[in-house]
Amino acid sequence: MRRALPALGFARVSRRRAAGRAVSTVLGTLLMFGLVMLLLASLQATAVPIWNEDIEFRHDGEVRSSVGDVHDDIVELSTRRADRSNTVELGVRYPTRPFLLNPPDANGRLRTLPNGTVTLSNATAAGEAGDYFDGTDRSFVTRTVAYEADYSEYRSAPRYLIDNGGLIEQHEGADLARSDPMLVDGTRINLVLVHGSLSRSGVRDASVMTRAGSPSADATAVSNESSPVGITVPTAAGQSYWESALGDELASAGGYVTSIRVTAGEPYNTLRLELRPNVTYRLRTAQVSVGGDRADGAPEYLTRGETTGTTAVGEHREVEYVVRDRFSNPVADVDVEAAVVDGPGELVAANDTSDDDGTVRYRYVSDRAGTATVRATFGSAPGALETAEQSIAVHSGSESTDGCRFPRWTAADPTVRLTNAQEGCAWSGVESVDGVSLSDPNLTSLTGANEEFDPKRQYFRLGFTVESGDTAYYVAVTRTTDLASDVVDLDGLTRSYGGSWSNTNVQVYRRVGDQAFELRGEGALSSSALEEWYQRTRSVDLLDQAAYGSGNPGVDELRSFTSGRTVTIRFLEFHGATTVTAA
Repeated sequence: MRRALPALGFARVSRRRAAGRAVSTVLGTLLMFGLVMLLLASLQATAVPIWNEDIEFRHDGEVRSSVGDVHDDIVELSTRRADRSNTVELGVRYPTRPFLLNPPDANGRLRTLPNGTVTLSNATAAGEAGDYFDGTDRSFVTRTVAYEADYSEYRSAPRYLIDNGGLIEQHEGADLARSDPMLVDGTRINLVLVHGSLSRSGVRDASVMTRAGSPSADATAVSNESSPVGITVPTAAGQSYWESALGDELASAGGYVTSIRVTAGEPYNTLRLELRPNVTYRLRTAQVSVGGDRADGAPEYLTRGETTGTTAVGEHREVEYVVRDRFSNPVADVDVEAAVVDGPGELVAANDTSDDDGTVRYRYVSDRAGTATVRATFGSAPGALETAEQSIAVHSGSESTDGCRFPRWTAADPTVRLTNAQEGCAWSGVESVDGVSLSDPNLTSLTGANEEFDPKRQYFRLGFTVESGDTAYYVAVTRTTDLASDVVDLDGLTRSYGGSWSNTNVQVYRRVGDQAFELRGEGALSSSALEEWYQRTRSVDLLDQAAYGSGNPGVDELRSFTSGRTVTIRFLEFHGATTVTAA
């Protein structure tokens, strides 16, 4: 019995030690768990906000860029008709972090602020726009585009504004320019008006469509001899921003702005600028749609186009009018009526629906001298704004080699001066024609009935028949692609076959039936022959094979036909001016 006592003592000690180890393990686990919780709490309190603020800061930079793209689209589409689309990532989704908590997603909001009124005061336009910009107030509607985000950590993030054509970064107490201000630049006034309703919020990407409503490619000259020209616009920016943005435009700095005044208000402040009187300013007013349908400008008034006021008896001359909207920009697809309301002459052809440049074009001709008044109108009840007139002085001109008498001129003289669009002119009794030479070219900018030309370019085109008895040839200085087949109906020939300086193709046709002509050959005049003709150093002979650089326009056949016989040469289509000699 005595020998067993030590064993029992040892068992008790072992149990105490095991219990101690268990307690130590539990305490260690509790301590480790506590340390982990302390670490997570520390991360939640300090690191997570820093990480999220970094995400928000980087998102802000992306938004600055994408809102800047929308701004750039608005500026671009204020001068050209097109559509643009951009994407703005509105808000932020925070990444999942195990055992850590994130705030709700940060929403962003892109919207247009309510309508505000832009007013132009004391601005009188020179020339045709003077009936509309007559010095009285002209008012327009615009909006500011704004973006702002509800960040959790980046509390100092700015608001971005597209305001009167400028991009503004708005901080608390400070507005910074992110683009050059457009409103006033020297003697240029740029009113960029925003139309449409835009409201996008959340965290997803938002697609923003921008459309040109009334783009302004040309400026209107406005001034006031005695009073300052005034510009009043709604703005989300403050006085200090505009003083800084327009500092170089102040009269004290050599500019033309004499006063900058911002009055606080809701939802906009009101900016009032005054510009020096007795200065001619170049005004551009454009409307751009954001986030909605395009608001195309309705026709507002009519002006005369860029045409001269004189012509000669028998000469066709172009008469132009331009349809404009309330922003003074051209309006397409407007029907215009025009007529000679006093004096001689008539309008013999018309393109009386305004084109993309807002222009309608007529051709005027008179068979006697005098002064004619041509009046154009649009709308069901045209008033002063919908009416425009121009006077045309018709002089007698020359009755022999200086021009054709309308509609037919006959002479044995082998030389005639053709001017713009004198159709129907003819030589009768021209004997033994060996060549038809052109000299002294004068190209002309024009648009004829049912024809489309670039009014900023110049054109020369010519079509004539050579007849003797029952045989006739037709010669066309034209584009080959405008003639669809080898056998064509002369009366059905498209009259839009003109070209530019590079148009050098010549075709020769022979009559094969009643008003039907068969192509006998075609070719291009050589560059050297054209250059000499362009430079007026030498005539170009349309019946001389040596004048052609390539192809066979059938001139040998035509020369053989005209040599040794009497022919009649009739000009059916002509634009530009040249001296034609039948030798």
